[in-house]
Amino acid sequence: MKESSKHVTLLLKSGARSGNRTRTPLLEQDFKSCVSTNSTIRACSSLIHFSFFPQYSQPNDPSTPCKNRLFVLEYKDLTESMPIEKPESKIESKKEKSKISMWESLTAESLSTQETAPHRGKLHKNLTESIKDIDSHDDRQTLANKKIEDIRFSPLFSKDDYKAETKARLAAYTSSHKNDWFTLDYESVDERHETKVGLGEIFGFDPSITDLVVQKTDGTLIYGERAVINNRVCFRNKATGLYLATFSGDKVRILNEKELSPEEITAQLTKDQAIRTKGRQEYLAYQIKLKERDKIGSKMNELLAAINKSHPNITDKETYRLAAEEAKKQLKTVPEEEQKYLKIVIMDCEKNIEALDKAPKFNLSAYKSAIADIESNHNYIARNDDKGRKKKVVPGKWAFGKYQFISNTANRYGAKLDPQNPESFLKNEYLQETIMNNYTLENLNKILSHGEKTLTRFQDNGYSINQILAAMHFSGSGSIDYANATIKEGRKDWLGGSVATYIKKTETKLNLG
Repeated sequence: MKESSKHVTLLLKSGARSGNRTRTPLLEQDFKSCVSTNSTIRACSSLIHFSFFPQYSQPNDPSTPCKNRLFVLEYKDLTESMPIEKPESKIESKKEKSKISMWESLTAESLSTQETAPHRGKLHKNLTESIKDIDSHDDRQTLANKKIEDIRFSPLFSKDDYKAETKARLAAYTSSHKNDWFTLDYESVDERHETKVGLGEIFGFDPSITDLVVQKTDGTLIYGERAVINNRVCFRNKATGLYLATFSGDKVRILNEKELSPEEITAQLTKDQAIRTKGRQEYLAYQIKLKERDKIGSKMNELLAAINKSHPNITDKETYRLAAEEAKKQLKTVPEEEQKYLKIVIMDCEKNIEALDKAPKFNLSAYKSAIADIESNHNYIARNDDKGRKKKVVPGKWAFGKYQFISNTANRYGAKLDPQNPESFLKNEYLQETIMNNYTLENLNKILSHGEKTLTRFQDNGYSINQILAAMHFSGSGSIDYANATIKEGRKDWLGGSVATYIKKTETKLNLG
């Protein structure tokens, strides 16, 4: 294993997911996730390969405070389910004009930042005038208290007046209307809306608003057009046809000059209602699956624990293979209700094996060690809930354990982590390792699913798979697009840590053949 040290990505002292941390150094995603296990090791000049669940030699230092957190996990959304947008033209890197930054190439912006934005349309002017005196405090409260499916698929302020609906939403989700731009501010309503609400939820109830331009926080312009993707009325990138993701700080300008005719409006509203009805049904069905995800994670953990006990010194790949075999045997004896969970566990095991096959040079142990170094200095009982309470941060954003998982993420893998009472999770070192491995391999599969060209581009621009995984770990979304956006737009977590800083702490690169 000496050679593997050449491929280790060391993430040094940094401020990921929550500011100043302690010292430390793909698409069937609905159910494709599981965490496996190589023991965590420090990424030093030489590496030692541990068995699937190692004898944990790192001492737990309760005096080392954890200063981390993860962003809320976004299980599945348009930004995750759609392919990565590809750039129309090369964007010059700030450091080297001859190279395109990997993060810039991932965003696939269709226009140069030098291009001047087109003049705003009359509909933009009309909306600006009509909302300038609106006090949106109550409307923000209304939106914050609603479920995501209601915001996406139902009018909330006026069932019979689509213009009034649009005005209320626009006023609530924007912080400024100056210089012919609407500045988006999803977080002012609710932090969840940053990744779950988009332009379609703001402008999609007005059929006349079909064309707009978005100015990203770096000045890049993207033209958008009204569309339907996955039975969700939204806006897509006109150059690529892919979902146009926006975040707080982005600016929007409506380009339409005139409204549709009354007949066209009526026809489109009827059509939209049918789309939203179907979209709501699909969304709710998916939420049910997510609620069952913890049962799948628990079953996976149970199988892996049994394999580890009977075969303590085998590789990750072999462990998953044996777990899949055992699950197949149990299919013949368990009730029908449990069979569906076992089938998903088998699928997860096979996907993890596939990821390890596709990335033979990826060292799971070394990667985990580097992340643990940054997140907690290898401290299994690290936590930041005290700081969260003082800052009045919601419990769902507090992070725990060696790899600093929030409850939403950890529970997806069967952890049953209660942020108000996390002690049992903090004491369970085995479970923390299992969750980290399954989460990492799921994200690895997402990256690898984009194909050889994507991997080559990452490497050509000086970014390793290790660094991309680290960005996804920091953002907590499990989405390459969202991780990319947090970097490119300089987004920070509730303790002030930025993912850009997190990535810059990488000392060496892990190369994939």
